[in-house]
Amino acid sequence: MNEKETLGCREILEHIQTEELRSLTDTVTRKLVKVTTRSEAISAILTYSQSSCELLKRKKIKRDLLFKYLVDKGIVVSVSSDKRTIIERLLKTWGTKNISALMTHYDEDMPSSSSSENFSEHKKNQVMIPQVNSTELTPSLGASNHSSACESASSNANDLQLLGETFARWFYKVLNSQNPHMGVSAEEFGPCHFWDEAKLMLLIVTDDQSTKDELSGSQLVSDRLLVFTQSEYLLFNPNISRDGVFVKSERHGMVVVLVCGTIHRQNQHLGVFDQMFGLVKDPRFNDNYKIKLTKLKLHNINVDHVPALKDRPESEIKDLIAV
Repeated sequence: MNEKETLGCREILEHIQTEELRSLTDTVTRKLVKVTTRSEAISAILTYSQSSCELLKRKKIKRDLLFKYLVDKGIVVSVSSDKRTIIERLLKTWGTKNISALMTHYDEDMPSSSSSENFSEHKKNQVMIPQVNSTELTPSLGASNHSSACESASSNANDLQLLGETFARWFYKVLNSQNPHMGVSAEEFGPCHFWDEAKLMLLIVTDDQSTKDELSGSQLVSDRLLVFTQSEYLLFNPNISRDGVFVKSERHGMVVVLVCGTIHRQNQHLGVFDQMFGLVKDPRFNDNYKIKLTKLKLHNINVDHVPALKDRPESEIKDLIAV
């Protein structure tokens, strides 16, 4: 390991509980080295690990621990990133040599799995979201085939979740592209993605005060959202997973999507956000969804783990998803 790798791995190991640290020491040294203190354990682990990659991929080194390390260092990485992606980012940050070869060995040593992030690309400048069956999303269970009804309900629920995650991925990718510090071409974002009567309900919470604002109209709503990325240089980092995206369908046709994540400005971690979208199909444009309502809460707090909706109070979730 180079000097940066050694220092970084030491800092990460410092956050592991003592029992886990001793267990990791036994694994790395094959129980050939006896230690009595945390300091000795960390030194032994660093000495007998073949590389930083070989150490970081061990099960005792949790993905959330590595994510928190990057956040503390002001390094932006998607909250949806898997452990492999985070390790690769760490190695690049530390100036590790032969990263490609190390990550190849990483893949060979890890069991293969299908990625939940395998979604097809969507056409530029369009809200191309997988369509949910136009029939009732919650089927009747009073019919003779109860099993088929349950399977249908499960399928529809999965369709809804996919719809919400796909929309969230598209929305924040386009909004973040407006940030001049991103170094990418800005994609089209404007009133065309909102209904004319669209509404934005905004809540900004800091250490000493809360500020509320409400805007109506597609132009005003889209302009206000653009201010966050174009002028204030914010970067929204959504948790695109079942932990970070909640989706439900209202009886009158609106699909409600709730997303949580972290907020950054260049290398600064500023806090967390929760955003609700009320989506309604536009029959004039192949039934693509447009935003009719959005609620955005920005909270200036530190986090030591990936934000998840389950961490929010139930009353707060109910207020956010209420239409």
